[in-house]
Amino acid sequence: MAVPLKIKYALRHAMKRNPLVARWCGELRSRELTDPANHRFRQRQLLERLYHDVRHVPAYAVPARQPHGDALAYLRDAFPIIDKDEVLRRQSDYLQHGRLPKHRLTVAETSGTTGTPMDVFRSLGSMLYEEAFHLQHWYWAGWRPGHKQAVLRGDAVVPIHRGEQPYWFEDIAGGQLLLSTRHLNRDTAAAFAT
Repeated sequence: MAVPLKIKYALRHAMKRNPLVARWCGELRSRELTDPANHRFRQRQLLERLYHDVRHVPAYAVPARQPHGDALAYLRDAFPIIDKDEVLRRQSDYLQHGRLPKHRLTVAETSGTTGTPMDVFRSLGSMLYEEAFHLQHWYWAGWRPGHKQAVLRGDAVVPIHRGEQPYWFEDIAGGQLLLSTRHLNRDTAAAFAT
C-alpha cells in the first residue's frame, strides 16, 4: 500500500529538518573560510573512514591496510571512475556485502535524465548529511528557514505516465513545490515555467 504523498513528504521533512541536520549545516557553514590546512586534515580523516567502510563493497574491496602518504593519490588509484551503465550492469558489486539493504526507506530515485532512471541505496546518515549540504547551498542563495522553495527532483511526485499538468506536488509541511524532472521535456517545459 502506497503512503499518500502528503504524509510521505511530511515525514521526510520532519526527518531531514531536525536539530542534528541544522547543527551539521552550521558546522559546514563555519568551515567555509577555514584555513586550507584544516580542510586537508579533515579530508584525510574522512578518506580514512571511507577506506574502512568500503571494505564491505565487493567492487571496492581494497586491502585492509590504510594508505600511507598521499590519500588522494590512493583514492585515484584504488577507486576508478565508474558510470551509471557500470553500476546497472554489476549492481550487486556496488552494494554493501553485495546485497540490497534490509531497510528500503533509504532508496533515492534518479529521474533518468541521462537515459535510465536508477535507484540509489543510501544510509540514513548519508541522507541527513545531504540535507545539511542542501541547507548550506540554499543559505548561499539567500534562503532562510520558513522560506518557500521550488525544487526539481527525480522523485515520482506524480504518476509517471501523466500526460498533462500538474507535474508537481506541493509539500505544505516542507514549504516546497516539488517539480518532477521525470516529466520535464520539450513538450512540458512551458508548463513548468508558469
